[in-house]
Amino acid sequence: MPKDNVPLRLVQTIPMPKVEGRLGPLGVSTSKASVYLWQGLGNNSLEVIDLKAGKRTQSIPGFSKPQGVFYAPNMKKLFVANGADGT
Repeated sequence: MPKDNVPLRLVQTIPMPKVEGRLGPLGVSTSKASVYLWQGLGNNSLEVIDLKAGKRTQSIPGFSKPQGVFYAPNMKKLFVANGADGT
């Protein structure tokens, strides 16, 4: 089977207690092996996942209906768009 047709398979499951509702689009830092997910319907938080450790390392509250996340590796900055207040 060509590599393009290899089916996806579950590699790991990462528990995220107290995260409710849907998770949104994510930002990725390949240098840090991290994934950043927004959780906008319940907690209005940003969840930071360490892929190497296989666990959530941080939950950052205080967003206003986060809608998208972008990690800029050259700036080493994470940008989060908020839907409720437009920031």
